[in-house]
Amino acid sequence: MASRPTILGNSHLLAAIGTALLQIKNEDRLTLTDMGAILGRSDEMVAQYIAGEAEMGVTVWFRAQEAWGSRLDDKLGVGK
Repeated sequence: MASRPTILGNSHLLAAIGTALLQIKNEDRLTLTDMGAILGRSDEMVAQYIAGEAEMGVTVWFRAQEAWGSRLDDKLGVGK
């Protein structure tokens, strides 16, 4: 079994981002293709972000912030 990628020594961060993206996907009734269009990535890549299997680059993160900013922050507990 492959280990999950880590950011700053924390593998849970990718899982938290993935969970937040999944919640937004479900709440907004988006498809992976819909989210991919918003993020400028393929549906396969979005699925990897949601599964916590891929690190999201800064450009994609800014696109996610532009689309779902405060909601994404709330789900991640940013600023609390």
